[in-house]
Amino acid sequence: MTNEKERAEARREILETDAKVSPASEGINLLVTAGDTGLAAVIEGAASSVPVLGLLHGAFKAAREASEYLYQRKVSVMIAAVDAQTNTDERQKFASEQLSTAESRDRFGASIMLMLEKVDEFEKVPLLGRLAAAHVRGDLTTSEWRRVSSMVLRAYYTDLELLKSFQRGTGAPNQTLYNTLYSIGFLDKDGEDEGRWDAAGAADGGDVYALNRYGATLVRYGFGVSPGT
Repeated sequence: MTNEKERAEARREILETDAKVSPASEGINLLVTAGDTGLAAVIEGAASSVPVLGLLHGAFKAAREASEYLYQRKVSVMIAAVDAQTNTDERQKFASEQLSTAESRDRFGASIMLMLEKVDEFEKVPLLGRLAAAHVRGDLTTSEWRRVSSMVLRAYYTDLELLKSFQRGTGAPNQTLYNTLYSIGFLDKDGEDEGRWDAAGAADGGDVYALNRYGATLVRYGFGVSPGT
């Protein structure tokens, strides 16, 4: 069985490699060069001893064709993120309390698989993994985890990054992007700023946006930083 040191090293390699993956054309090359050894170390080591991670093991085993390799990679990164953000006791506790029946295990596994199928930007996978880890730890309810994860899938990753340093205001020059994040549900409108008229007759005001509970949840548990105000 792979020991903890080897698992940690393999996990680090997977997460660092995939942090660089963005366009699909570049991603395939990075996936191939990463090799299967690191994947197997994390998958076999984690899934053989942890029930909640074992739910994803079948997907890893089944994805053998080249056309499915990217999905296989998503699964490995999801497992690595959960493995990095939780300990064995937390995962065992979650499995005994939340996955005690075949129905609950199927529902949880299906939720993760459907999320991964919808991922259109690889950078979102570690985000989804860290949100899943927060759910496993008990920091997020099932409803909160599924809702915020679904919202992540509807946004552009670069837009989501704006939330890490978000401060209440009109968001100029990112007003349009903030309006998109508002429509998805990460921001609330908190009034309107009429702005100041300049010599050209243009105002710098607009809708005032504030980070809501879902935006704060993503920033805290997805990005791992303290949310702004």
